[in-house]
Amino acid sequence: MNKPRLLNRLLLGIKNYPWKFLIGVFIAYSVIWTILEPLLAFFPDFQSGGIFKYTLMVLLSIVVAASRIIPETEVSFHLPGTNTNIQIFFGDLFAQEGDIAIAANEFFDSDMEVIKEFSLHGKFIQKYMPEPEAFTRQVDESLARNNIRSRKVKRTDVRGNLLSRNQRYDIGTTAMINLEGKRFFFFALTRNPNGKGGEANAA
Repeated sequence: MNKPRLLNRLLLGIKNYPWKFLIGVFIAYSVIWTILEPLLAFFPDFQSGGIFKYTLMVLLSIVVAASRIIPETEVSFHLPGTNTNIQIFFGDLFAQEGDIAIAANEFFDSDMEVIKEFSLHGKFIQKYMPEPEAFTRQVDESLARNNIRSRKVKRTDVRGNLLSRNQRYDIGTTAMINLEGKRFFFFALTRNPNGKGGEANAA
């Protein structure tokens, strides 16, 4: 499992928790000042180096505050009543080795007007298949190889326009795409007809 670099994790933590980081720096500086100031009274030579002292205290405060906001790379826990341990990793899914599973809707849409761009489904298409037809073709070929049945429905978007992707598959249906030496498995896990509202009715 490839883990995000420390710098990337730090930047992500600051981006997600800017105020927590700033408050952490202030609190850490206050604590360090409270502890060091009486101690430094015994070292007059060090007291005279004001700029160095304050710079060091600020840097220490930043390190302490940063350590509180860096996101975890993994979380593990035991499943009660079983002998199973669950491990959850955080990072770039597409940078990982091995097979990758991605949730899709029951129509295996490829149109970015329909798919939410920040979903894994949407990010896959934007990253690997900016031409929607390529995704549709490979998904359809995978489903056809496994004789997966579907049923045609009349499907509209939020504006009432008919959608061309109108073959509905059962929940749990899986399509596989081979790409760049990896296998991507797309699972139909939601009945939301287009990912952004709308409706689908049996034809």
